[in-house]
Order: sequence, then structure tokens, then C-alpha cells
Amino acid sequence: MIRLVIRFALIVALAGLFAWLADRPGVLRIDWLEHRIEAPLMMAVALVFGVFILSLWLFSLARRSFRAPSSVAEIIRIRKNRNAYQALSRGMIAIGAGDLEAARRNSQIAARVLRNEPLARLLEAQTAQLAGDSKRVTALFEAMTKTNETKLLGLRGLFNQARQSGDTARAGKLAAEALKANPGLAWASKAMLMIQSSERNWQGAADTIEVQRKSRLIDEKTAIRQRAVVLSAQAVEKEKSAPAEALQLALRAQKLDAALVPAALVAARIYAARGQARKAARVIERSFPLHPHVELVRLYSFQKAGASPRERLRKAEDLVTRFGGGEEGAVGVAEAAIAALDWPRAKAALQPFLSDRPKARVCALMAEIAEREGDKGLAREWLARGMRAPADPKWTADGIVSEQWQPASPVTGQLGAFQWRVPVERLAYEGMESAQDVSGATSSEVGTPQIESSSGHAPPEEQQPHSAGAAENSKAAEEDPAKGSPAVQRSSDKSINLPVPDDPGPERDEDALGPEGWASRAARGS
Repeated sequence: MIRLVIRFALIVALAGLFAWLADRPGVLRIDWLEHRIEAPLMMAVALVFGVFILSLWLFSLARRSFRAPSSVAEIIRIRKNRNAYQALSRGMIAIGAGDLEAARRNSQIAARVLRNEPLARLLEAQTAQLAGDSKRVTALFEAMTKTNETKLLGLRGLFNQARQSGDTARAGKLAAEALKANPGLAWASKAMLMIQSSERNWQGAADTIEVQRKSRLIDEKTAIRQRAVVLSAQAVEKEKSAPAEALQLALRAQKLDAALVPAALVAARIYAARGQARKAARVIERSFPLHPHVELVRLYSFQKAGASPRERLRKAEDLVTRFGGGEEGAVGVAEAAIAALDWPRAKAALQPFLSDRPKARVCALMAEIAEREGDKGLAREWLARGMRAPADPKWTADGIVSEQWQPASPVTGQLGAFQWRVPVERLAYEGMESAQDVSGATSSEVGTPQIESSSGHAPPEEQQPHSAGAAENSKAAEEDPAKGSPAVQRSSDKSINLPVPDDPGPERDEDALGPEGWASRAARGS
């Protein structure tokens, strides 16, 4: 707009100049070398103006003539660059489509013209990856790390190669180098945390979590949860070697996340070992309403050393009565009742979970109750039913099943991945008569062996607290007839209507003796 106004002003000025000269006619006379040239003033001015315009045109023509070679070279270069960028685009599409020949052809065109273009180097590296040339890929990524513009890209490529080859040490160094260049790099921070978790470098993991929180890579809630998992892992590791330090770590973890069962168990065990039963009870009471777990019930009943089985039963019932707990609480109460030789209360605790398809541990407890009452046939039926029962809850993460809580997944290294739930591979089969164990296939697909496979019976260490108490009280009952025999106690329980399991038939008797856990129970009844 400004240029248009300036041009219009010049035209108006020239028009005004010629009008002024036209109103004042005159003659221009030039004497030079005995020659005289005379011309009207208007003609002389027009001639001078024409000569000026012709001079400008000649100057522009001469300049274009001198610059013609470079202009032609520039046009050729622009055309080559345009074709190279088109080849770069087509090469990226070919990589996504898996067309190796097209990707290789376009990569060569782009690399020949766009030598310093990062995308051309990336296309070349991806083409080598598609061709399976790992040495070429490594060389290209290492070359990228030498340039500031492509350093992070090269580091990530080398990191992925190291992780795929299983070289976690090199992968950790590369992620640390990337974090040093850019602390807010999400992939490097997450990878560093997973590597530190898999190596059980809990202090380094805590530092990485704090960096992620400050960089806003994770929210405050996630950071608190992960810090609690790290503190719990440290407490579990130091429970035996440094119980005082483990107690402080467990209490800090429970303060951050009261629903974290492992932290509560560590703190309660240490308090109970010190004889501080009330503090142990408070720790359990803080966690149990948020995450009911049978181990919490067991520890709550054993918080006081030297307590009788009846006192332990009263403790377990008090916890479950106040805070609920569902099946976890019922199993804990039933175990305490069995240890106290109180079969009616054990059956009453399990009765709400017998109407549908009871879990394997519920069937095991019912079989033990029937055996203690003297009904060996019913015990065998419950054991056989337990063989086909849905799986018990276990600590599971990424297809891995573990009897003990683990702070990080052995597959991905993710913190807090283990959850107390029924293994996923058994959920889809609960509607069938028998469930096929596919945990081995799952672990082979992810390339990591299982820690523990899911089983239908409770582990021996979990049965030890009430089994030992049951043996002592059973002997006492035999010595004192006033306490009554198991058969008398069973006959007195007429108000509780328990569903009798379906008879599996003669073909199930041999199956009941298959697994080691069920065989040990059935052997006592055969």
C-alpha cells in the first residue's frame, strides 16, 4: 500500500512538472565544438527522461546476463531438492508400508541430495532396520549422536537396540546421557526408572521419580504412589538385616499410601516382634479397610505373642466385624476358627462364599473342616471340587503370577504393577467345568519365565499358623473329653445350611490325588 502511494505521488509530480514546463515554453541551446544544437525545452526534457529509462534497462539486462549461470544452477538445485523431499516423503510412506525396495530407492535419492538433512538420515536408518542390517543401523545412530541437532534421536535409536538385545547396562547409560542432555525427556526418564527398578536401585528410582514430578511427566498422585512402592521395596529388603530402618521406611510408605499391603505387613511384623501389639494393630487397622488381605487378618490375630487360639480368633473376628473384608476377611477368620477347633464359626465365616462357585482356598478350608469333623467322604468331595474351583487371588502383573509381592514387574520393570487379584488367564475359563492353565504359554510369549504358577491350594507357609494351633488344640481335645470331639461339634451345628458339593463320581477320585497339596489332604482321609 505504501509503495502504491509513492508511485502515485511520483506520477503526479512528473505530470505537474510537465504541465509547468508546458506553461513556460523555451528553447534549449547547446554549443559544443563549433556546433550548436537547439531544441524546445519540452522535447529536451523528454529526451533526457527517455535516455535515463534506456540506461536502467540496459543495466538490468547486463546484470541478468552476468548472473544467468548462477540462476540456472539455483533452478537446478531447487528442482533437485524438491525431488529429494518428494523421495523423502515417499520413503517414509514405504517404511510404514513395509516396502523395502521402495524405501531403499527413495532413501538413496534423499541421501544423495539432502546430505545434512536429519530426516534423510533417519530414513536411511529406518531402511537399514527394515532390511535387518543392525551394523549399518548402529553406525548411522552413532553418527547422529555427534551432531547436536540429531543427538537425542541417535541416543534413542541406540537405546532401543540395546534394550532389544538385552544389554540393560548400555541401555541405562544411553538413557542417562539423554536425560543429561534433556531432563524433561519422557522416554528416557521412563526407561531409566524401569531399568533402576529391575536392578533394584531404589535410591536411584526415587531420584528419577522426583525428576519426573518436577518435569511434570507424572502427576502428583502417581509420584506419591511410586514413592510409596519404592519405600516398601526398601523396607522388605531391610526387614531382617536392619529392622529399625525397615520400620521407618514402611511407616513412611504407609503414610503415602495406606492401601499398600506390603508396607503394612512389614511395619506390623516388626512391631509384633518388639512386643508392641497396639502399634501393630493400628498399622493393620489403617490398611485393612482400604485393601483387605488375608495376611493382614493373620498378622492381626498373631500380633500378641503367647495368645491362645481362642484369643486369636476373637482378634480376627473383631477386625473383620469392624472393617468388613469380604472373602479375604472370611478366610482369615475361618483359619483362626479352625486353629481354635471351632468348626461352626469357621463354617459360618465361609458360608456367604459357598453359594456360587467357591474359590480353591475356600474348598480347601471346607475340606479341612469336614476332615476334622470326621466326615472323610465330604472332605474328599470338597477336595475334588477344589480341583475344578476358580483360582485364588495372587500377586499378578503382566501375565506373571507370584506368591509374594514384587515392587516391579519382571517383564516391563514398571513400579507397582503387581496387584492382588485372580490371575487373568483363569478368568475367561470360570464358566467351564475345568480350566486350562495357560500361564506357561503367557510367560513364553513375553519372554520371561513365571515366578510362580497359579494353583488352587494355599501355600504351606500360609497354612502354618492355624495348622500348628490346630494340632495343639486337637491333642488337648483328645485329653479332655469335656471339650467335646469334632463329631459332637459337627452334630450341634444344625442351624447352618451348607450346600453339599456335587459328587464328582468315581472318575474324580484319582484326580483328587493328583496335585501334591490335595494329595496330602486326601491321604489323611483315605
